[in-house]
Amino acid sequence: MTSPDRLNDPLAHYDTCDLVKLALAHPPAFEPGADWRCSNTGYLLAGMLVEQVTGYPYGDEIRHRIVGPLGLRKTSVPVAAMEIRGPYARGYARPGKDAPLKDITALNPTVAGPSGAMISSGADFNRFLGAFLRGKLLVPTQLHEMMRTRPTGDPGGGAYGLGLESHPLPCGGLAWGHDGGIPDYRPRAPPRPRAGRPRPW
Repeated sequence: MTSPDRLNDPLAHYDTCDLVKLALAHPPAFEPGADWRCSNTGYLLAGMLVEQVTGYPYGDEIRHRIVGPLGLRKTSVPVAAMEIRGPYARGYARPGKDAPLKDITALNPTVAGPSGAMISSGADFNRFLGAFLRGKLLVPTQLHEMMRTRPTGDPGGGAYGLGLESHPLPCGGLAWGHDGGIPDYRPRAPPRPRAGRPRPW
């Protein structure tokens, strides 16, 4: 389900600082270290930090450090563009429990900002995860830290680290990745077995 406000005005522009202020206006869900929760606010802050440290927009850094080096030709960081280039699937959202689906393919991605304003193909998504989990983007100590997980309470045994989720596979080992989405789209890559290595999903 998607916020009715976003559906009523899907082309509205959102400022990252304003989104962070909106989140910080609410009390913390729990004391630090007492529980876990995936929070888009953390990714918004990470994007702001990237821009402060590098002096460049976070989208430029993603293109320079990840999209270009990995040859992800079907991946883009539109930032504020509301058009999808090339063939694409249409996106639908339900404004209420029993409401009909609404086509909101044309959506201003600033509603997600650094937490998910990207467009990619399934093949590029798998290429990125494979390279990432094989240590092509981070030094081993950084990747290891991201893979230190804690149980999420998921009946299937899922666990969460720093931006990475793990799920046990029926054949043994773990599938690694992170699902996510922006209103009307939700990607998830399938498991790809790799003997002796973490498995992206």
